[in-house]
Amino acid sequence: MTSPKEIWKALETKYKTEKQGTDKFIIQKYFDFKMMDNVSVLDQVHELQILVHKLNDLSIKIPELFQVGAIIAKLPPSWNNYRKKLLHMAEELTLEQIGTHLRIEQESRIREGTNYVSKVNEGTVNYVLNGGVGSSKTNKSFRPNKKIVKKTNSNKDKKGRACFHCGKKGHYIRECRFLKNQMKEKELNTSEANVVDEIVAMVSEMQIGMITEVHMANAAENSSEWWYDSGATIHVCNNKMLFKEYVEAGNGLEVLMGNHNTAKVLGTGTVELILSSGKKLKLTNVYHVPDIKKNLVSASLLSKNGVKAVLESDKLILSKFGVFVGKGYSCNGMYKLSLIINKNDVGCAYIVNSSLLWHARLGHLNFKYMKYMSKHGLISYKQDVHDKCEICIESKIRKKPFPSTNRDSQLLELVHSDVCELNGILTRGGKRYFITFIDDFSRYTYVYLMRNKDESFDMFKKYKTEVENQKDKRIKILRSDRGGEYFPQEFTIYCEENGLIHQRSAPYTPQQNGLAERKNRTPVDMLNAMIVSAKLPFNLWGEALLTACHVHNRVLCKKIQSSPYELWNGRKPNLSYLKVWGCIAYFRVPNPKRTKLGPRAIKSVFVGYAVNSKAYRLLDLSSNTIVESRDVEFIENKFINDSQIEPKQTQESDSLVNDSLSGNKRIEPSSPNEQRRSQRVRKEKDFGPDFISYQVNVYLVEGNREKVLSKLPFVGNVEEDPNTYSEAMASRDAAFWREAVNDEMDSILSNNTWVLVDLPPSSNTIGCKWVFRRKYRTDGTIQTFKARLVAKGFRQREGIDYFDTYAPVLFDIALDIGGKTWPWLFKG
Repeated sequence: MTSPKEIWKALETKYKTEKQGTDKFIIQKYFDFKMMDNVSVLDQVHELQILVHKLNDLSIKIPELFQVGAIIAKLPPSWNNYRKKLLHMAEELTLEQIGTHLRIEQESRIREGTNYVSKVNEGTVNYVLNGGVGSSKTNKSFRPNKKIVKKTNSNKDKKGRACFHCGKKGHYIRECRFLKNQMKEKELNTSEANVVDEIVAMVSEMQIGMITEVHMANAAENSSEWWYDSGATIHVCNNKMLFKEYVEAGNGLEVLMGNHNTAKVLGTGTVELILSSGKKLKLTNVYHVPDIKKNLVSASLLSKNGVKAVLESDKLILSKFGVFVGKGYSCNGMYKLSLIINKNDVGCAYIVNSSLLWHARLGHLNFKYMKYMSKHGLISYKQDVHDKCEICIESKIRKKPFPSTNRDSQLLELVHSDVCELNGILTRGGKRYFITFIDDFSRYTYVYLMRNKDESFDMFKKYKTEVENQKDKRIKILRSDRGGEYFPQEFTIYCEENGLIHQRSAPYTPQQNGLAERKNRTPVDMLNAMIVSAKLPFNLWGEALLTACHVHNRVLCKKIQSSPYELWNGRKPNLSYLKVWGCIAYFRVPNPKRTKLGPRAIKSVFVGYAVNSKAYRLLDLSSNTIVESRDVEFIENKFINDSQIEPKQTQESDSLVNDSLSGNKRIEPSSPNEQRRSQRVRKEKDFGPDFISYQVNVYLVEGNREKVLSKLPFVGNVEEDPNTYSEAMASRDAAFWREAVNDEMDSILSNNTWVLVDLPPSSNTIGCKWVFRRKYRTDGTIQTFKARLVAKGFRQREGIDYFDTYAPVLFDIALDIGGKTWPWLFKG
């Protein structure tokens, strides 16, 4: 073989048949399996099933019907009648049924006293026990065809002659019982010897370590004793401390045991043995197998190196080229080598000059730097395989890395989700949170706005119903963080009922939900840039977020080499209708409101795209409402707060625009038909510099002059707090007041503030009222809305509704009455 191709083919031909040879051996053992009469049938069936499991591990599947037929066919001879009965049954039996039938039949035979022996064998046994030929009349029935031969003087001839096999007198060689016993043992051992020889030959050809010795149950683990084994093809050691040189083994290296099981090899190395003769025996390529009970020296490997072994009188003598090397003696069926073991020297290379000692000396330095220092001659230590340092683990532990993974998922096979908020800023509709759902395959994203985190479950059901109906596929896995919004009982029950796996990230490990975290950051960065560019209020972040998600779904993704929209819908997206967010737009007045004279378009601000409709979402500056329209003209290079839009714009018009953006209703100018008012200048009363009216709200605004002036429109347009419930529900902040009222009622009911009782006669009820207040920050922006339900205690009249007032204070004293101390409580 000269070319690499020929060498490769030779190696492939050699090693490709290794697994096939092992499979054929187990298959042969399965077909040659025969049940015996003197062993329990159920135990033998169990052994047969073990062979079936081994074949299954080798990817050889045996049908259940075939296994049942094999069990029936392999029943012992004493079960022939029962075998025929099973074969003539009309119904097909399973493994469980055949096991039940055999157990019942076995128990019945035990009760009847047959003990698995047929009637013919039973008669033979009785015949032998009764003393042989002529012992009774019944015994003659066993040899009906035999002729009775008269006894002659042949016994006298036997006494004078010796057996040619054993040398004893009194019998011929054909009657020698020693010869018959040897023949029987030879027949029994012939098949086992052939099998063992085939296994050893196959293992030697495959170059796999094998151990056929089974006398290892009484040995102690990690012993320093060594045993001479002719059935081992490699040297094996269970104690790592005995190695002088050690190298970790690669993945998949195993040792085949005599019971057909395998044991893992952790490493290989060199071991030096000091024999009782004083000579040193160096074993190379020794396998480190912790699962083995004894340290074994392979006889075949020693003989290959010229070591001769002589077994005589339960002793083992080792020599090389006629020179005595060492000895051993028989112990528990094996030969143990006579060694000189110095317990103080065992593993000394791992203690005195070990890497762990230098590791501690150098202040728990990294092992890689220690190896670098040893390479440059700074330190010298044994290049052993060090264990992990527990001190370093305890004091230097770091987070495990998060490697990137490439998943071959399909549409809706895996969905990522996360909930986020923007520093508590509410949208125009009172929404505070948003939840995202991202398909792992296409990266297509859905965004839903929420008032509370409790709406997460409803949003997921909405998303699941929509996408499964549109794509005709089912969501298989939902991955999220460990937020409380994903842990309600109803959420878990819903996932279990729909066969949906809910994967949750580990505690304090948002990296495991990294796709959703990155998806949250990208739209938030986009909406922040759009709001800053258009100089619009932050309460429009909801519209900006929906627009950012709409655009991001149509942008090419580097990871998938396509756009999420294309993978989700199967076609390329159309980007020609996209406009600059926050620019000035004019939409056509609807026909019912349009007049022949006057403007036919209304000025507005572009804030997004309509859902499930070919239209744009626009903020009408005149009515402070969001409308949807298809007939729109955009001015993409101009924004509503741009000073270059209308240089002749008056201060009055600027205030109207600011009122509209901040949420106030626009005040229409007075009509020319109003009554003429007096032109006299009215003087305002002055109560001094320290006087502050109760109708004026005072705010502290920090910053320079430009920053303060920019906050004046927000401060000057703050409405007064409503005085009644009807006023609160009729104001433009009705949604916020309604939420505050619901929170107050939930708090009252959860705390059991009142108890419903019948009104006593001649008593009056006390009314209640709602108190509404806005809480502001230092810069004048609204922080929260509060509502409180209070009782009208001032309507009570003294002497009718109450008689006295006091502080509910109790104090106790002790009185000595009749020699006893009595505690008393007094109301003060």
